[in-house]
Order: sequence, then structure tokens, then C-alpha cells
Amino acid sequence: MYSPLLTVAPLPAAAASAGGALVLLYLVGTAAMAAWTFYDAFGWEEKSDSPALWAGVVLMLSLPGLFLYLLLGREESFGGRPPRRGRR
Repeated sequence: MYSPLLTVAPLPAAAASAGGALVLLYLVGTAAMAAWTFYDAFGWEEKSDSPALWAGVVLMLSLPGLFLYLLLGREESFGGRPPRRGRR
């Protein structure tokens, strides 16, 4: 039996592709922020609690997670960088 109340109208092709592009952009941007956070947290000598933990926070919370890392996870606020551990 056909019920018009239970059917969902499909999105136009342009709206579906634009929505997919926005989702892809969001996912790529979040992954890039998490990668940068891991790289940045790995470089701090003293207060590096766990780079993987901060990258996970950014992956879970996205932009608010990045702001949390910048406010709470970094030893110095936007000043000069301390020297990196290990690699040159």
C-alpha cells in the first residue's frame, strides 16, 4: 500500500553534491587540525601531556577542541616556540 506521508522527497543533485562537498571539507579540515595538533604537541619539551590525547580531543570536538588545545595544552601562549625534542 502506498502512503504519501511516509515518502521522502529526494534532494536535487546540486544540493546533494554541495552537501557532500561540505562534509568532505569538514572531515579533511578536522583531520588536518588533528595532525597539526599532534605535531605541535609532540614538539613541546616540558608540558607535553600526550600528543595523541590532544589530537583525539581535536578529532572529537573539531574547532572547539583546537581552541582548548591552544588555551590549555600549550605551555606558552602564541610566543616563541621552544626547541623540538630529538629531530633536527
